[in-house]
Amino acid sequence: MQKLTAWQGVPEFDESTQTYAIQVSVPVLDPQDAKKAIGVLVVGLNLTRIATPSLLGVSTTEIAVAVEQQSKVTRQFADTFSTIQQANGRIAEQLQDMQSSAHSTSAGASSAQGASATLSSASTQLGQLVGNFST
Repeated sequence: MQKLTAWQGVPEFDESTQTYAIQVSVPVLDPQDAKKAIGVLVVGLNLTRIATPSLLGVSTTEIAVAVEQQSKVTRQFADTFSTIQQANGRIAEQLQDMQSSAHSTSAGASSAQGASATLSSASTQLGQLVGNFST
């Protein structure tokens, strides 16, 4: 089955012309039978010539200014991201400190509970001993 549609390649660097180019092909149809191709027309388009700033109505100065503005915005994003990363690091450290403090507080509370139980037991024993002297 014949393919009767146009085809377009991808932009590639052409070593022979030292430019970027793209190939385009279209079928050449039989004048007597429009459903029959009798050939293919293939052309290479020099993208460097098509996309020059002067043809786009843009000066190289305007392009340079736009690139500089984009660079500034990129630096601002990088600086902001760096600040956020540093803040995130400080928050992580503070959370770690809080977790350590909570663990220490828990251990201290457990120790105090044990000491309280020991003191309560000693108080009961002392009460019994004092009771022995009263009678």
